[in-house]
Amino acid sequence: MLYQTCSLLMFLLRIYSKELIGSNPGLVSFSFDEGPSKHTSTVLNILKNLEISAMFHINPDLLPNSDISDRIISEGHLLGLSISENVVDSSIDEFERLVKRKADDFILKTGYIPKLIRLPRIGYTSEHVEIAEKLGFIVTKPSLDSEDIDIENFLVPFVMFVRRSNPEAQSLGIVFRDRMSSVHLNLTDVVEYLSNKGFSIVSPNVFYKIDGINLKATVNEIQSVFDRKKSYEIAVSNEIDKNGEKIAEVGEIKEDNTINITNTQEKNKVDAESKGSDSLVKNDSEKSFNQHSEKKKQEADQILNAESGKINEKKSEKTGLETSEKNDLGKTINEEEIAEKTNFSEKIISEESKKSQESAKKFTEESVDKENKLSSEEITQEHEQKKQDKQPIWIKKLNFNQIDEEPVDSAAIRQKELVAKLRSLINNETMEKQSKDSDTRNTNDNSDDDADNEDEENNKSKKQNKKDIKNEKKNSKIEKKLEKDEKKVSKDLKKLSKSGATSISLYWVVPFVCALACY
Repeated sequence: MLYQTCSLLMFLLRIYSKELIGSNPGLVSFSFDEGPSKHTSTVLNILKNLEISAMFHINPDLLPNSDISDRIISEGHLLGLSISENVVDSSIDEFERLVKRKADDFILKTGYIPKLIRLPRIGYTSEHVEIAEKLGFIVTKPSLDSEDIDIENFLVPFVMFVRRSNPEAQSLGIVFRDRMSSVHLNLTDVVEYLSNKGFSIVSPNVFYKIDGINLKATVNEIQSVFDRKKSYEIAVSNEIDKNGEKIAEVGEIKEDNTINITNTQEKNKVDAESKGSDSLVKNDSEKSFNQHSEKKKQEADQILNAESGKINEKKSEKTGLETSEKNDLGKTINEEEIAEKTNFSEKIISEESKKSQESAKKFTEESVDKENKLSSEEITQEHEQKKQDKQPIWIKKLNFNQIDEEPVDSAAIRQKELVAKLRSLINNETMEKQSKDSDTRNTNDNSDDDADNEDEENNKSKKQNKKDIKNEKKNSKIEKKLEKDEKKVSKDLKKLSKSGATSISLYWVVPFVCALACY
């Protein structure tokens, strides 16, 4: 959290310390420094989709070949030189030597002469600017640094600043580093926010009022670069420091911000016999120079071959046009045959479409009939389930619905008859109980009112007793019949169990009979 706040304060200090009021108020230009990187191609794709031209300051030490530089120029962007090393503590001569070496490497790797130069963001002085301009460079100075290196999400402070800016009085030359992933992830949002604020994004040619920047290097210029490198390397290779430990190389910078560091000699060679040490150093330097010069000549030959290849491509295009005109005559003859084939294929397709429509209609009709049948069956099932829910629990256990189906054997027929008898007995007993209850209520009500009706009540009670006796006899007879039927059913079930075709289990019949007997 502390790091983010400090970086935000540094961002604001750097912004307000620079002069933002330009000669072209309301204009914005983008530049990308310290590349190329693995994200450069994605940034170019985004700029192409947004139809924006920008300026790319590249470091030739990071450029493996001329593919990315050729794409930058072909898509309408400007190409410049980037100095990312710390030059504040170095001398003026060292800085001049560094710029010359970078420019020569730029020419050899890209095939273009650098005109634009971007000095390091770490800092530089007015003397550095004067030397760069004396060497023929245009020093481009951004007015707004995105600080994408110090701040992970640079979009937040960027929006805070742009919100306070006035497009009627300010112009913004914004610099990004395409090696940071946050740049290509937030670039479209930056463009949208600036356009909504009222800024118009223009090319660096319009913003910096420059023209004729991307100049192709000629063969003579490339040869002069080789000559400069040769003389420079011979002069530097003979410079040995006082201790005799290291040999200077072309324009390399130390970690302590001084030049002439890398490409060391082993101490054993330097500390060898003093007489043979000078000859060893000279021989090694000549070998390294010859190897380096051969590489540079090969690169120059590649550039020349590329130019000759382009000329051959143009010739091949002309021959291709002539062959295409000849082929057009053959196309007209073949077009009639193609038309006949297409008509025949259209007829076949129409017939197949009719067949498919008829089959689809049949399928829909069959599906509707099936749905209607299923719906009627579902209604009957629901009706039967409602009936079963209303029945008592002990009747549900007997599963009368299964018994009501057509009997399969004699045991099932007797079981069905037994269940029918049980139903009739249950209905009779319930009716008799209801009549008894009503009679007892009537007798109790009439006993208090009239004393004269005692004889009639006695007669009624006697009659009722007789009825009860008769009912008891009937019940005893019914119970005996049930016992006989139960015995018959048990015998039949035993027979069925032996044959392996039982239709109902004694697990349900015996409890039912016991419950009826208790009742």
